[in-house]
Amino acid sequence: MDEIIKKKLLGKNKLLINMVIERVKRDFLDDIAIIGLTGSFNTGDFHEKSDLDLIIINNTEKGWAISDCFILDDVGYDIYCTPWDSRIQEQSTLESHNVSSLTDLKILYYAKPEDLEKLNAFRQRALDALANPIGEACLYRANKWINLAKQAYSDTMLGEDIGSVRHASADVLYNLVHALVSMNNTCIKRGIKRYLDEIPRCAMFLMTSNPYTCQSSRLVPLKISK
Repeated sequence: MDEIIKKKLLGKNKLLINMVIERVKRDFLDDIAIIGLTGSFNTGDFHEKSDLDLIIINNTEKGWAISDCFILDDVGYDIYCTPWDSRIQEQSTLESHNVSSLTDLKILYYAKPEDLEKLNAFRQRALDALANPIGEACLYRANKWINLAKQAYSDTMLGEDIGSVRHASADVLYNLVHALVSMNNTCIKRGIKRYLDEIPRCAMFLMTSNPYTCQSSRLVPLKISK
């Protein structure tokens, strides 16, 4: 990417982030606990039309009022909240597919030290779970995704138009990827457009290292035709 365009994108994001933080300090001081950066601007894998992925954890119902959506420079932005007791909890136990948005979250703002401590406790729980050997819990989570893939496959067979069949087919692949990830007790680090790059990293065998543990068994790397 051209350095001028990259600098412009990062400058726009900095402005948007500062606007969100200033609004929180002004209107939601007791209601928003954490603001963090995830997605392509955290991994560095962004392009000109990438949006800004913020994790905003709310402490109260009032915090939901910060939610907003808008279009800027032909890019759609969604500002929304994530409660502690749903998505964050599910990520910490590896029940959610988007675990890396917790483990790799870049903290931009926290209201109180205890809010940061709470987030770090959830994060550590996820890291500890990822460091566990592959076992029954991994297979249990994988089976959930496999069942979803089966349902999506039946939808491809019953679809009455090409659009619904394509949508269901994508769901089959999506759920199978996350079944593979669960079976290997790891997590996807980047977005859907990078799944083909992510699969070999998530599927290793024997005694190979991963970002969370130096000794764990993995499946043999797959060769993916792009």
